[in-house]
Amino acid sequence: MAAANPIVTAIPKQKGIDISWKSRLPHAPKLETSLVEASKKFIDACKKGDRATAEEALSEGADKNATGEFDRCGLIWAIINRHEDFAMWLMAYKRVDVNSKDCTGNDALSYCADLNMELAATTAISHGGDVFSKNNVGFTAEMRARTRGYKRMEDMLKGNAVYRNVTEGQM
Repeated sequence: MAAANPIVTAIPKQKGIDISWKSRLPHAPKLETSLVEASKKFIDACKKGDRATAEEALSEGADKNATGEFDRCGLIWAIINRHEDFAMWLMAYKRVDVNSKDCTGNDALSYCADLNMELAATTAISHGGDVFSKNNVGFTAEMRARTRGYKRMEDMLKGNAVYRNVTEGQM
């Protein structure tokens, strides 16, 4: 931001006139604070799977990819709390970042594999979910599905990985 012209600001100050924008809006809430509160409200709505409150928070200016506790975004919280329809709504209609990772390096697809949420996993992949993404320990979503015995999930993730390798020329 450019510095104010000293001549332009000096004349009103000499006459005792306050020209700051804050003087015109003395009761306006701090914008940053209200956006942070809206983002917290959005994350809480995602934890509960409450679509109406999530819409309200987004209309108040909440960041749809904001992270809260453990660096988890609303999408990850929705999946962890098994709100599969809500998570699919976030991915399909609100276009949240499906590759956002939490503090453990897990993304939405990893949690879908952990909880055997095939529809949400398919939606995540169709919206750009990375099937090759590894968490902090080095596990992919497919590895996590295999360790939990979710054969259909494992096959679906493996099939998408093979498809992406062929189409992107990595094989």
